[in-house]
Amino acid sequence: LAVFVFSVALLSCLPEIDSEKAAYDVASAMSNTGLSVIDFVYYGARHPAYYEVLLWTLSVGMLLGRLELSPLMIAITPSEWRKNR
Repeated sequence: LAVFVFSVALLSCLPEIDSEKAAYDVASAMSNTGLSVIDFVYYGARHPAYYEVLLWTLSVGMLLGRLELSPLMIAITPSEWRKNR
């Protein structure tokens, strides 16, 4: 929930993105449905300085939305998991 709120707040600060669009796109990215109300090609052409912020925020949200406990534990301590096999 904290990642969702932080991502919505961050995207709401970008030009031409209101809080409703931000919440919809972050929720869509975190659930991996792929729906979007933001036209990324238009936004990238119109605001190239903010385009990467938009993409990275949604990409991190997508990763954290689908991340489960086991892959996270393996990524954090791979040597400990390999010893027990």
